[in-house]
Amino acid sequence: ELLHRLSMHLSSSLDMQSVAQMALQDLCAIFKAQEGLVFVPDTLMSKNFDIIAGTHWNLEALRTSNLKMQMEIGSGLAGWVAQHRQAALVADVTQDPRWHTFPGLDDWVRGAMSVPLMGGETLVGVLSLYSDQPNFFNADHLYLAESAAAPIAVAINNARLFKALSTYSENLEQRVTERTSELQAQYARLDAVLQSISDGVIVTDTRGIILQLNPVAQNWLNQMLTPEDAERLKQAVIELSQSAMQRPDIVLELQGVDLELRAAPILEFMIPPAAERQPQASVVVVVHDISHLKALDRMKSRFVSNVSHELRTPITTIGAYAQLSRRGAP
Repeated sequence: ELLHRLSMHLSSSLDMQSVAQMALQDLCAIFKAQEGLVFVPDTLMSKNFDIIAGTHWNLEALRTSNLKMQMEIGSGLAGWVAQHRQAALVADVTQDPRWHTFPGLDDWVRGAMSVPLMGGETLVGVLSLYSDQPNFFNADHLYLAESAAAPIAVAINNARLFKALSTYSENLEQRVTERTSELQAQYARLDAVLQSISDGVIVTDTRGIILQLNPVAQNWLNQMLTPEDAERLKQAVIELSQSAMQRPDIVLELQGVDLELRAAPILEFMIPPAAERQPQASVVVVVHDISHLKALDRMKSRFVSNVSHELRTPITTIGAYAQLSRRGAP
């Protein structure tokens, strides 16, 4: 009946302290023990054990006091059980060298029983029961306590794993949130840079389909250029995107504006369902207004043409007179 009740209670919670407290209350009730304690390691590899359950102890009050709420492996009866991983039945603690002083127990405890809580090969904790009468616990009590220790250990171990998984999940969620915030900040900065660039920036796929524009490029395609020139610009973007690996550049002389276009690939390595990995590329096309440079170039050409024209006429005349002078008398 006890084992059945334990299985019912232990399966109802995944809180380690609640599981230990319910198991302890059931055992103390059927054994009529005055007190019981459950010790578990504060960490998996630690030699220090914390008290997580007690039938009559105010654990929260004790934790805020100066009383020692821990035992060490090898120290005291529970420490001996943790070290040797075997149960101990003590008729009179005053006659047993393994017993040592423990706050709240020394002044009245006489009989004691302690069993290890084993989860497979791992020590999950130690369960101890105490009585104010010597020779109170017998072999039948010990047999039943050892039988109950197995499901208690499994329940405590499951509760510990659940807590560890919950903590890991919370930490993972926090890291995901932090990383998401970092990425959002990076995207915001990149978008701000893209929006503030004075040149036109056009992002396309490998086929030349426009995916993203900054305001300058959008203004050229939708407002400044005539429909014919806008179509020429789009066609040039498509041609550059399809040969972006060669990083091509061209100059478009449009009505009222001269644009220089340069294309470059952006490689993003994706993991396809197949075994092979192939880079899927997108393209960025930078459109630079070189109208002022073209105007200067045209001015230079006109200047050279005008100078050569203006100099050709007098030089020709001078040459003709020089030839006549050579023919005449000295």
